[in-house]
Amino acid sequence: MPRFLFCLLCLSLLAAEESRGLKPLVVKAADGREITRFTSHHALIIGNSRYSAGWPPLAGVAADVAAVRGALERQGFAVEVANDLNRTQMDERISTFVAEKGQDPNGRIVFYYAGHGQTLKNNQGQENGYLVPVDAPVPTEATRPAFIARAYPIQRIKIAAQELGCRHALAVFDACFSGALFAPLRGGNEAILQQAAEPVRMFITSGSADEQVPDASVFREEFVAALTEGVADVNKDGWTTGSELALHLRQQVMGRRAAAGGRQTPQAGISEQSGLNKGDVVFENSRATKVPEPSTADLLESLKIKKTSAVLTAAGTVQWAAQSGSDATGSWAEIAVGNAGQRLRLVPAGGGVGQLWVADSECTQRLWQAVMGTNPSTWTGQTRLKELLHGTGSVPQALPLPVEMVSWNEAQAFLAKLNAMVPGLQARLPSEAEWAWLATGGAEPPANLDGHAWTRGSGITNPQEVRTAKANAFGLHDTLGNVWEWCADDEAGKRVMRGGGFLDKAARVAPGSRLAEKPDYRSRDLGFRFVVTP
Repeated sequence: MPRFLFCLLCLSLLAAEESRGLKPLVVKAADGREITRFTSHHALIIGNSRYSAGWPPLAGVAADVAAVRGALERQGFAVEVANDLNRTQMDERISTFVAEKGQDPNGRIVFYYAGHGQTLKNNQGQENGYLVPVDAPVPTEATRPAFIARAYPIQRIKIAAQELGCRHALAVFDACFSGALFAPLRGGNEAILQQAAEPVRMFITSGSADEQVPDASVFREEFVAALTEGVADVNKDGWTTGSELALHLRQQVMGRRAAAGGRQTPQAGISEQSGLNKGDVVFENSRATKVPEPSTADLLESLKIKKTSAVLTAAGTVQWAAQSGSDATGSWAEIAVGNAGQRLRLVPAGGGVGQLWVADSECTQRLWQAVMGTNPSTWTGQTRLKELLHGTGSVPQALPLPVEMVSWNEAQAFLAKLNAMVPGLQARLPSEAEWAWLATGGAEPPANLDGHAWTRGSGITNPQEVRTAKANAFGLHDTLGNVWEWCADDEAGKRVMRGGGFLDKAARVAPGSRLAEKPDYRSRDLGFRFVVTP
């Protein structure tokens, strides 16, 4: 009898092992609408720790492999593990995995590597990345040919990713490489769940080239926490997208390593191949409470939008204001969205344009996040990292920094959603003529921009908090410098931007400075402000 029971137990374990990775995963929006579904989930983990040709051994890799395996299995993945491989073994294992487990058109694939990594420049100055097998020598001038012969090129991983037939593939390297090895993400950290329906090949590394990653991997800890605790699910919709995951890893790892006196900068990118760069990987946040889409009444109540008619202008009552008043500069009114707000100033007619309500600052990350649920900006401030370290919350609380890395199209989507949230607002981008008037009031800017505009000459390397530079005569801040501002005008299929930014010399930060780019263009020194016609 005991032997019979043992056989039954073995059979049940085998059946469970065979079914692992095949449980369907249905990705749904908050209103219950199905976005997409996956029918298989497979992962390959390679851990290299026992190096034999000069590289220091990595005692922590065993714990990394075990923890990542557990996290992926909790996500429904069937996980294969291989340890201490040479180049030939790595090639065979990855090729077999791609052929046997990576061809389901509705499948998900994760490849995780823990071990040494290396970036080398060739004679033309191009950077090449390598995973380091256990028998590859440390590259020096003398050993470089031997290293290249035995190392595993990142390019092979990128080719393997293209050979996959599955919809989603994520390659994670707990090793340091140059960010130039991968095409950058689509300008953002957008948690747009709809992208889960599209194919994608995404790559994340634990650090940049020439950075020392500790054997006790902070990166692995944060990766596991994102998959098991849902801490990267910024908008709390029950799903962690790859963009959210990349943002979480970058912020947390940078902050924790900085506090320890080190430097580590996780990198993220996607495939350059057309057709594999549209989507976003997705993991379920089992700890999230998924709630149905709120009704309009519930939404307005949660946003605590209060109408007031306290401000009367020549154009009539300001119906959209949550607060209003006047001061020495003139009339003002504020909108409120959740815990974020924006003050607008009433700018008189002139310069060939009519009276306007104008946001007194460039759109902030806090307001963007309150409306869109995400933060695409590349710079969220060192204070943000300190907040994370002191445990003040796992959800990013953006500072009053200007939102950047937003295209003209994305600014339009933001304004449409903002207008839906604040009845009667009808916010829009200013025309060039309107911008020229609100920026200077027809007057010349100060000869010395110190204190009036953030430029390269200010000795800064990032956007600065809004309203820290002096306001102009209309009470508007940062109309010159800090970040460029989108305008509504179309110029041969491109959209105009004005004002200059923190990357520009003071001579370029002038009322007449202008650029034009395609409406999907993004840059870390490009944002916007909005206006409202009374």
